[in-house]
Amino acid sequence: MNTIRFFCDEAECRRKAFTLIELLVVVAIIGLLAALLFPALKAARNASFQTQCLSNLKSVGTAIATYTSDNDGTLPGPTYWSQ
Repeated sequence: MNTIRFFCDEAECRRKAFTLIELLVVVAIIGLLAALLFPALKAARNASFQTQCLSNLKSVGTAIATYTSDNDGTLPGPTYWSQ
């Protein structure tokens, strides 16, 4: 019958543990991957900002065209607010 062991002897525990070198190698690999990923993320952020600006310009153009068609072909002019 198999028994469940909760503790390991010294040789088993030493085999299961990570060494400092292994840990540093993993951290270095993660750092390299992050350094490669940051420029791609920046490019994606810039592309999304450009798309958002283009969408806003299209909305403004649509609003001006709608105003012009509703007001006998006159463009919207400056508005002066009195206080």
